[in-house]
Amino acid sequence: MRTDRVFYNGKIVTVDGAFSVAEAVAVGEGKILAVGSNDRVREFSGRDAEWTDLAGKTMIPGVIDAHGHFGMVVKFAEWADLRAGNYYAPRFLTAAEAVEALKAHKDKKGIENGGYVLGYGYTETGKNGENVLDKFSLDRVSESQPVIVAHNSLHLFSFNSRALALLGVDKNTKDTGTDRIFRVNGEPDGEPNGVIQGPLAQEFIFNFSAGTMEQKLSAFDRAQRQYFEAGITSVQEGKSTPADIEIFDAAAKAGRIGIDILSFVDYKAMDAVLEKYPFRVGETRDHVRICGIKMISDGTLSSGAYLSEPREGTVGDRGIQYIPSGVMEEAIRKALRNGWQICVHAMGDAAVEKLMNIYEKAAREEAREEAAPRPIINHASGIRRDQLRRVKDLGFTLSFYPSACSGFYETFCATLGPKRASAANPLRSALDSGILVTAHNDAPIIGPDPFIILWAAVNRRSVRTGALFGPEERVSVEDGLRLLTINGALQYGEERIKGSIEAGKQADLVILNKDPLSVGADDLRTLRPLETIKDGVTVYRAAEINGEINEGDK
Repeated sequence: MRTDRVFYNGKIVTVDGAFSVAEAVAVGEGKILAVGSNDRVREFSGRDAEWTDLAGKTMIPGVIDAHGHFGMVVKFAEWADLRAGNYYAPRFLTAAEAVEALKAHKDKKGIENGGYVLGYGYTETGKNGENVLDKFSLDRVSESQPVIVAHNSLHLFSFNSRALALLGVDKNTKDTGTDRIFRVNGEPDGEPNGVIQGPLAQEFIFNFSAGTMEQKLSAFDRAQRQYFEAGITSVQEGKSTPADIEIFDAAAKAGRIGIDILSFVDYKAMDAVLEKYPFRVGETRDHVRICGIKMISDGTLSSGAYLSEPREGTVGDRGIQYIPSGVMEEAIRKALRNGWQICVHAMGDAAVEKLMNIYEKAAREEAREEAAPRPIINHASGIRRDQLRRVKDLGFTLSFYPSACSGFYETFCATLGPKRASAANPLRSALDSGILVTAHNDAPIIGPDPFIILWAAVNRRSVRTGALFGPEERVSVEDGLRLLTINGALQYGEERIKGSIEAGKQADLVILNKDPLSVGADDLRTLRPLETIKDGVTVYRAAEINGEINEGDK
C-alpha cells in the first residue's frame, strides 16, 4: 500500500490496549500503515510521502462523538443563537434580551409575515417565574408570525400565541401524562403560558424543516466544519427524522460528506426511512451509517427526569415518562428481531430501571443466534450506584453527560438536592464496575468541543462557582481520552476500524496544541486541535501565531 504521509518527532498517544506512546505514524490510502519509533516508520515509508515534523506536538485518535444531534446543529445554523456563550464563563440572557435578539434575527434574515421566527439555546436562570420566556414575551417579537424557542435542554420549548394556535394548544388542551403544558400562574386548568415540555413540542421541533435544499446543504457544510475544527471525525445524529435523512442523502449524492455520521433513527420513523432512502441498518454508505433506533424516555435533571424519589422541594413530582411501557417494549422487541442497535435517553434512575426491566424481558424472549448490538443508555445522569451491576449484566453501554453536571450543577442541586446532584454521572464507579462507558456533550446543548467533556470528567467542578462535587467519581486523563476515542468505537461496534492509532485502522487523527497528559487538570480547558485528519486527508488546520493556535472567534 502506498504511503502518502508520515508524521514524526511527535508524541503519538495511540490509545491502544496498552495506552502506548509512539514517535511516528505513517498513513496511506486513508489507513494507518505503521506506528512506532521514528526509525521504524522511516524504514517502512517511501520517499514520495509527505513528511510532517510534529516537533514534539501531541497526536491523538480522531474523536468519536458518543451522543449528539448533528441534524439539530445543521438546523440551528439558521436560527437565532440564544446560548450563554463561553462554557467556562457563561453569561445567560434575560427574557428581555432574548426578545431583542429574536427581533434582530427577524430583521437580519428578513423574515416576513407568515415566516417562522426561531431561536435556540435559551436558559431560564431566574426563580419563581423570573426570566421565563413565555408567550407574552414572544408576542413582543411578533403577534402575527409564529415565534418558537428551543430551550437549552431541547426538552422545554416556548411558543408565542400564534405558534400555540398552529400547534393546536389552548386552554382546553389537557396534559396527556407524557407532556407538561405550563399554565399561567400555575393553575392546573389555566391558560397555557406558552412553555411546553415533552413529545408534543419536542417532536414538532425535531421534525421541523424549512428552507431550500441548497440552504440546508450549506448549513450542513458549516456544521461539518465545526466538528472538524473540534477534532471530531465521527459524529452521532441521535434522533434522526426523515428530514435529517433527506439532508444526509442529498449531501451524500453531492459528495459533500467527509465526516462519519452514525444515525439512530426515531423509532416511529424507521420503517418510513428504510422504505424511502437507500440506507440499510448497520451498513455504511457514503460515510452514513444507520445504527438503529432512538427513544426518549424522560426529561432532564433540571426538569422532567423520571426519578424514584420526588424532586427537591416537591411532594410527589417524580418527573415525566415520555413513552408508555408498552410502546417502549414493542419498539425494543422489533429492534431485537431486526438486529438494530437500541439507544434510549433515560436520565433519571427510575427511567433507567424501567428500561432495564423492559429490555431484560424482551431480550430473553426475542433471543437470536446472532448477538444483538450492544444497547446504549444515553445520559443516565441520575443512575444510582446500586443499579450499575445490573447495567453490566445486561450488557448496556452507559453514555454519560459530565459536561452538563459541571455546567448546571447549581440547577441540579435545586431540583435534586446536593446529595443526588453530587452523585450524578458516576463515571468512576461505572468504569470500576466493568461497564463500557462513553461521554458526550449532547450538541447542540453544549457545543461540539470534546475537551469540555475531558475537563468536566477529570475535574468535576462547577463552571459557575468552582465548587467541587462528587470527587470520588473523577477519572484520570487517560480514561478520559478513552471515553472520547476507543470507547466510542466500541459503543458503535467499530473498534476494528477506528478509535485508536493502530495499523490497519482509519487514519483519523488530531494534532493538539498541548499535551493532555502533561498539562494540569484545569488547563485541559485550553486544549485545541491544530490539525484534524480524516481518512488521511487534512480537513482542518488552525492558523498559528508563534507556534500557538490562533483561537480567533472561539
